Amino acid sequence: MKYITIVLAFIMNTWSLCHADDKTFRVALRHIPDRLDVRRNQVNTNHYILIHLYYPLFHRKPGEPLNSNFLDMTQTKAVDTTFAGYVLCLKQGINFSDGTEITTIDLKESIRQTHEILEGLPKLSQINIVNKNCIKITLNEGDPTYFDKLMGVASTVIKNSTARAPFPIGYGPFYLKNVSPDRLELERLNKTSSNRVKKIEFIKFKSIEQARKDKIDDWNHIYQIDIPYDVTTSFKVVESPIIKAYSLVINLPSADDRRLFAACLNITAFKNVLGLKLKSIPGFLPLGILGYDETFTPPRASAAACKLTDRTIPFLTASHEQTVALRKFFHNKKGVFPFKVNVMQLKPEIFIEKAYSKTPYVAVIGFDSSGSKNSISGETSIFFESFIRERRLISDIPKGLPDNVAEAAASSNSTKKAKLYREAHRILLRSGYIYPLGQLISVQYYPENIENIVWGDRISGFPRIDEFLIKK
Repeated sequence: MKYITIVLAFIMNTWSLCHADDKTFRVALRHIPDRLDVRRNQVNTNHYILIHLYYPLFHRKPGEPLNSNFLDMTQTKAVDTTFAGYVLCLKQGINFSDGTEITTIDLKESIRQTHEILEGLPKLSQINIVNKNCIKITLNEGDPTYFDKLMGVASTVIKNSTARAPFPIGYGPFYLKNVSPDRLELERLNKTSSNRVKKIEFIKFKSIEQARKDKIDDWNHIYQIDIPYDVTTSFKVVESPIIKAYSLVINLPSADDRRLFAACLNITAFKNVLGLKLKSIPGFLPLGILGYDETFTPPRASAAACKLTDRTIPFLTASHEQTVALRKFFHNKKGVFPFKVNVMQLKPEIFIEKAYSKTPYVAVIGFDSSGSKNSISGETSIFFESFIRERRLISDIPKGLPDNVAEAAASSNSTKKAKLYREAHRILLRSGYIYPLGQLISVQYYPENIENIVWGDRISGFPRIDEFLIKK
């Protein structure tokens, strides 16, 4: 499954050299989790850890049929052409990372948990264990794309007895060897060739000096201002398949206030304060996504309309640097901006919960995409789900938006689908909840001796470290 990720507004880049002596690849992160929730994960960088600890239930390489690390695909299939029933059969002798056997109880409970938590899946009628290796799933309605919706890491099979543990036991290319407040150590589960990464260390970034001592290889996921220039010049540049479109989400009750906030904000100066170097686009959808519209005109306001009022607006951030910069920015706007702005620094997980709580706020949100000109309609549908489902980024759903999205998702006519998604895009832009900031083509940096950089998925642009080749 794909999902929209919340992206912190400072641009993240990378930068050291994978140390061939111990085959350990070291990643700097701003936050080291004290627990992992593979089903409900909302912290973007946690996904980087998850994809190395847990295989998704299904996966598909370009140009190849659907496959699975867990399931025997010769027996795993739809029961009939209604696509309301499916049989899933485990491979023989498959084990979790702790060496215990994966059972049909683990498979059954993992499917059940996935349906309870993930949005976008068809409703589940029942799950039955057929025999030692197989279960049968019955859906309320047929869905021929059901297996494709179970391709994200959130669909993985978890050892049922550890489902509520801080770090549930699963099956992936690596297993969790050691845990501490400042470091997670992963070790490859199976033997591999001498030019592969054998260990991964996710290390909490504290300072540039400490990061150098830690021999960091991947600096991509800390703030750019923390990355020394001499490090950036020694790494090779790799373009990520993800394209990020940044927008200002203005979740205020009054449509007039939403438009006034955007109209009175000096967008160029605002982006400079955030350190965002973006290519301007008319909408919040990345180029190539169905529904992208070229006709958006930013709101305008007179100087008189932008005079200070007595209203205070909460602005959410998840970084200290951003908080300091924005407080100074809005302080200097006194008298020429219509609102007092209370810049609030939150932990990443609290930031996300607050953004989806339907309470008034303003924040910079990043919407990710593969950027492909042939992006599938499912991606577009998922963009809009963040604005129409129960747990959404805005308080009130704009009139007509759910109907347009539902009709577009159900349509088999590509022209009609694109037209409906374009209208959905316009509805949301006209509501004033979204102000497009621009599009960033994601670039990352890796040590020169790292080859075969393969991307894990089209969600967050994290690489598959297990696929890396270390050049001697």
